[in-house]
Amino acid sequence: METQSSDLISQLCAKTHFADICLGSVKGFVEGAPSLISVLNAEIDAWAEETKAAIAQVEKLSKAASSGEKKTLSVCKENYEFSIDSLEKARNAISACDPGTLNAELGAVVTYASTCDDAYEESKYVSPLTMVDQTLMSLGSNCLAMAALINW
Repeated sequence: METQSSDLISQLCAKTHFADICLGSVKGFVEGAPSLISVLNAEIDAWAEETKAAIAQVEKLSKAASSGEKKTLSVCKENYEFSIDSLEKARNAISACDPGTLNAELGAVVTYASTCDDAYEESKYVSPLTMVDQTLMSLGSNCLAMAALINW
């Protein structure tokens, strides 16, 4: 049974743009027998955890940042917090069988991570969050790819 579960997770992750990230992130979050919905929920859970870690990193960076960079970091933190809210809305959309809301909320979360990068590009500072944002956007791409597979 474990092999079948792993096989299904591997098959679903293979249909995403970042299969390696998918495989590494969902395994700790899938409960019970995997399905498309449980793997998507697991990827959303992993995305939420990575976003919470990003918020913690911003808070740590803010302590030593200049006042100018603190403004840029506050843009990132605000957008990461918006992400947490949108991820909850995405989970609710899955339960409500609402593909429009699901795709809108998942897309919004990808945009929120990108907004952090944009804020740094517009400032004179080098972003310490580039890799964090790339991971968040990759998780988002994976979630959008899985959401597209759902036969509503």
